[in-house]
Amino acid sequence: MFAKVIAIILLAVAGTAIAGWLFIKKKLPVWATAAFLVFLYTSVVLCFLLPPARAFLNIPNGDPEDTVSYYCDAVSEGSFVLAAGKVRNSEFSLLEEHCNDPVAEKLLETLLSGIRMAAEGEAEVDWLTASQYVSMSFPNIYNVFEPAQELAVSGMEAAGGVRARSLIYNDDKTYKSSVAQEFFDPAVISCAGGELGIVQARFRLTLVCEHGAWKIQSDKLLYDALMKALAYSDGRSVPEMLDAKVKDERENARLAARYVQKHYVIDFAQTVGPEPDRSRFGVTTDPWEVQRVVDQAAALLDGQAMCWNPDIVIYPGSEIHYYFDDTILAIVWREERNGSCATFAEVKVQDASQLRRKLVTDSFNPPTYLWEEATPISTEVNAVVCTGGDLYAFRNHGIISYGGQLFRVNSNAVDSCFITSSGDMMFSYRYQLNDWASAQQFIDDNDIMFSMAFGPVLIENGVVNYVYDYPIGEIWDEYARSAMGQIDKLHYLMLVMNLDNSLGATRNARLDEVRDAMWEKGCRQAYALDGGQTAVVLIDNQRITQVTPYGWERIYSDMLYFATALTPEERLG
Repeated sequence: MFAKVIAIILLAVAGTAIAGWLFIKKKLPVWATAAFLVFLYTSVVLCFLLPPARAFLNIPNGDPEDTVSYYCDAVSEGSFVLAAGKVRNSEFSLLEEHCNDPVAEKLLETLLSGIRMAAEGEAEVDWLTASQYVSMSFPNIYNVFEPAQELAVSGMEAAGGVRARSLIYNDDKTYKSSVAQEFFDPAVISCAGGELGIVQARFRLTLVCEHGAWKIQSDKLLYDALMKALAYSDGRSVPEMLDAKVKDERENARLAARYVQKHYVIDFAQTVGPEPDRSRFGVTTDPWEVQRVVDQAAALLDGQAMCWNPDIVIYPGSEIHYYFDDTILAIVWREERNGSCATFAEVKVQDASQLRRKLVTDSFNPPTYLWEEATPISTEVNAVVCTGGDLYAFRNHGIISYGGQLFRVNSNAVDSCFITSSGDMMFSYRYQLNDWASAQQFIDDNDIMFSMAFGPVLIENGVVNYVYDYPIGEIWDEYARSAMGQIDKLHYLMLVMNLDNSLGATRNARLDEVRDAMWEKGCRQAYALDGGQTAVVLIDNQRITQVTPYGWERIYSDMLYFATALTPEERLG
């Protein structure tokens, strides 16, 4: 610029000298000489006054404060193209910034649209340079993440309570990333429209005169203020930082959501239970392998103690069978008791609907030719554990009800066992409820799911029932015996005691021996079921007990079984 000014002054001096030479030597008329000088000096003055000439000479044209104000207003209005026009080389870092993540892009838009800038005080000018303080404020977009996480976690946990688990959880019961994104992303966008708080910054802008116009040296100070607010200093750009932040916070929300222990119920109208997960059945001779399964079932047990424990002496040569998922734990093992083989099946379920009674053909008292053996019945109903029932269709005794409907009232011979809708065992004794009306009233009052008629009652409310005479079951003779007991809430024990030649057992059992075994294992309720050839225990559709003395399965009119409440869609690994 200085060279241009000196050149103009030298040209003006030279022009004046030439005009004097022409006037003196060449006798140029006065009016012509005066006109020439007027033109010359007017041109020189215009070079210092007119904007194009000042731009050519790079003489500051205008006030730097006007440039700063224009720049601040443009940024505050989101007109970054106009703001870039006031920046040297028209560079503006935020003009082309975009995030890869749609949520991060929304946050970037919120950030940029919320920037407000204002000039402070007066500019300090040093001929071709100037500087001025500006204040800036912008929304603290990081404040969206805490409330967004709360909303996302709440949504995920709510979904975990109603949707199929395989759609919500990974095998380790953590939420799927797709589920976290489903709830986290809209939560962030929603929170971004709320009150976020303000971040304040103050810095000095530097201006330079360029072609006669004041230009802001760089927008780096504005960009640095945003970078500082975003709390990153690893060289990444603002969009890169926002992409990373959203990814991290989405993962934090996923990990923060708690696994929801759903409660599953099998519709009573569904006479077949959900198919169990075959991979969860196990067979072992190592009691500590079973104990590890029991430890995994802590949530299902909910503080209840198992009567099974790894110190139990298992019948030599026998195996322990088990099944566990979130709704059922079943362990079947065998012990030696007074020369007899005692097969125990301990079962804890989540819901009473998992204790089920199968009536062959799903109807009362079907003809004998439609009866089936235990194994096909167990397979048909998808039983986890199955045992013989009361064989109600073989004899006309007791009170028989199913699904709240009463089918038989003949209580003069045997005790009856009732299973309530909450899974508790209740009893009526011989000569009680001996008319249809009182039996139906009892069923209605206690919300009975079904009943059985064999007996006798062995234990009630923790008190042993000593029975010396009973019309069926030959209680003092040695037969294969079967019983059903309740240990605690939704916690049951089934027992078959018999002579199992395959293990070396030498005798069957009397009924009082079954009663004593159930008492020793902690049953507070216990009831005798049909024994003899009916006394079997199956797990995974495999008969564990030997059928004595016949050696083959009989046909049944009914069976008791326990089912998982998890459908395949609800399973996790």
